[in-house]
Amino acid sequence: MLLMGGRMYPWNITDTFYAYSYNCNQWINLMDDATTKVGPYPRQTYAQAMTVEPDGDAVYVIGGWGLDSQSSVLRIELPVDLCNLWPRKRACLAVSGCGYCANKVNEEVRSQQCHANTKECPLDPILNSSRVTNQGRICSAYTSSNCTMMQDCGSCLQTSSCTWCQGACTSNTTQCSVPQLKCQSNRCIATDCIQCHQIPGCDWNYSKRECIPNLQDEEANSVSVCPQPCINYSTCSSCLEVPDCRWSTQLDECISASYQDIYCAGGVCGLVLESEDRQYCPEPCNSFTQCSSCLRHAHCGWCAAPGDRGEGVCAEGSSERPMAGTCNNIYYESSRKLLDDDRNPPDPDDIEAVSSYLNDLNVSYSWHYVKCPPENECLNGHHSCAEESEICVDLDDGFECRCGAGYKAGANGCEPVCPLGKC
Repeated sequence: MLLMGGRMYPWNITDTFYAYSYNCNQWINLMDDATTKVGPYPRQTYAQAMTVEPDGDAVYVIGGWGLDSQSSVLRIELPVDLCNLWPRKRACLAVSGCGYCANKVNEEVRSQQCHANTKECPLDPILNSSRVTNQGRICSAYTSSNCTMMQDCGSCLQTSSCTWCQGACTSNTTQCSVPQLKCQSNRCIATDCIQCHQIPGCDWNYSKRECIPNLQDEEANSVSVCPQPCINYSTCSSCLEVPDCRWSTQLDECISASYQDIYCAGGVCGLVLESEDRQYCPEPCNSFTQCSSCLRHAHCGWCAAPGDRGEGVCAEGSSERPMAGTCNNIYYESSRKLLDDDRNPPDPDDIEAVSSYLNDLNVSYSWHYVKCPPENECLNGHHSCAEESEICVDLDDGFECRCGAGYKAGANGCEPVCPLGKC
């Protein structure tokens, strides 16, 4: 088994490359400085696809995410005997399961090889040479001494030199009155509450987000006590009311915390909100009634009505145009407040008919994504001047609040010239 790359909390990406030895029950670092490597090294990546060539000794690494998406295919060739990766004696013998042999002529090493110590030395003899061998650490002896370190039955019985006895892992050379040859299977395997409750004797643990055995009840639990699947929630606020759900601001959808890491690989989910982030839920664009508040949200733009009254509709879109057709259609659909006309108004879904209808009425709405169009905030009430003490003055760009009659500028804004009626 090979393990490559991955992501360590919180965002650090690694270029680790490990092989797991079932015989020795250990991980082998293939990127170790002592191993022989030819060609470019694997990149730091995670969420990549990997496959093994069935008729060869090559591994293919496809795609993945690093600093950005990686559209590449990397071919890695490995020897059948991984011990061959260590060319030097000292590094070779440091790996359990590897042995060392060499041909010497007058104490000079002419050839050497690191190999699996379960096999004979693969070197061909050299005339007038002497053979030097070192068996290294035998896996059975090495793993026997580590049986007590294994905490679960599955890992214990996967190691040939260990046995599971009375709830503990021991060497198979140890006397055991009732050795356990097979682990009790974990039947409570499910990724969400509904799947879990369909398994008899299982219950869903919300804090750990896992399916656990329920020893008090051997019957299947009712799935009605489970919340709806996260995908059924269409708004951020309703999504975050469910303990197991998260809201993806980029995909604009509710996702399960159980598969968030896999589903959001590469940052495709953008900012992911949890239940305690409910106050940061993004509001739909059409909830904003002023251009200034609309353009504070990167996915929103403003369809401005003619004139300087600041009327318009906030809609989802990009720098080029609204997402849903044209501003004329969006404004027509949202307001339906057209000028009086003898003709029947067209179907809102008929974009060409609506545009033609509005053109005949000499009405045109413009799209603004970066900057709001000029408007008279003093007339439409989109200003922040204090009604009692300040006067709104319209400017070419925005507005200005000036102190009104009987008031003067002070540390806290406009203050009365005659406080408490005394000058």
